[in-house]
Amino acid sequence: MTAATLPLRGLAAREPVSLDELNRTAALLTRVDRKYVLTSAEADAFVLGLPREARVLEIDGRRRFGYLSTYFDTAGLDCFLGTAHRRRHRFKVRTRRYVDTDQQFLEVKTRRGGCTVKRRVAWEQPIRHLDGGAREFVAEALGGDRIRLDEELEPVLDVTYTQYRSVSVV
Repeated sequence: MTAATLPLRGLAAREPVSLDELNRTAALLTRVDRKYVLTSAEADAFVLGLPREARVLEIDGRRRFGYLSTYFDTAGLDCFLGTAHRRRHRFKVRTRRYVDTDQQFLEVKTRRGGCTVKRRVAWEQPIRHLDGGAREFVAEALGGDRIRLDEELEPVLDVTYTQYRSVSVV
């Protein structure tokens, strides 16, 4: 059994949080974000160790959600290298389709004061395509953090995955 199919024991015991409630209380556009790669046993132990108030996102009785993302970068891989070398002014640009809610967004993520800041706009174009409106949105979002993009962005990575989301509002 893989981590993707394992029904984590600790998740079943958690109180659910709806997407509407989550968006009202913590839109997750500015946040501290942690991602982990764990074995199934480690993931189960991790979930069991979460604070009591941590809740699990639930939509239509489901707690596991699918995502399709396309990441964009420059020919010189500025986005990747900025993250790999932990540069102060780093960013990501992606399109993301939330499979279970059939929503799609163009997202720009930057770092500010140790937090991730995500700006996004609903996206109805093909997931691997950035048109003039997209380029304008990206430039404006990056400009808000004094990041200047001098090169065109091209699709460089397509990712399909599932995840569980635990939320603790502080």
